[in-house]
Amino acid sequence: MATRRKLTRAERSELEKDPEWRKWFQEVARRRQEGEERTKNGELRVSRFLVDGEVKTICRADGAPQPVKEILKNQARDFKLDISYDLQLLQETWQKVVGELIANDSAIFSFKGGVLTIEVYSSALFQEIRLFHAEVIQKDLRDAWPLVLPLASIRYRLGRRKED
Repeated sequence: MATRRKLTRAERSELEKDPEWRKWFQEVARRRQEGEERTKNGELRVSRFLVDGEVKTICRADGAPQPVKEILKNQARDFKLDISYDLQLLQETWQKVVGELIANDSAIFSFKGGVLTIEVYSSALFQEIRLFHAEVIQKDLRDAWPLVLPLASIRYRLGRRKED
């Protein structure tokens, strides 16, 4: 396991003489002045540590804490992954695949981790879909799937219609 400790003042002053470190620090200062995306949330914080005899420099943006959901959304955007989805779009796709009769007695409950959960309001329809139509619906829904994230499976659950 790596041992990590803060640098002493003598080690820091010695490090500042190194042209490689100075070049890196100038790049950090440039980013700070230009206000690149990484620094929009706050000031850059530079920390230097001695890890197993080797000097490591860590740069991170200081700022207000962000929710994990926001961090993941930003990471997905950075990697060009569109993981957001529109529930209305999924409901319209569901209605096109199963038809208006079944869609009136069911609704999309959730979509998490590639698993689409459908809430069915009639127990007779719930059994009929699960026993006779599940495979065909899953195949047709995969063909018409509008999202970047793939549809792994469909789960059905018996539920009550919400009164408006």
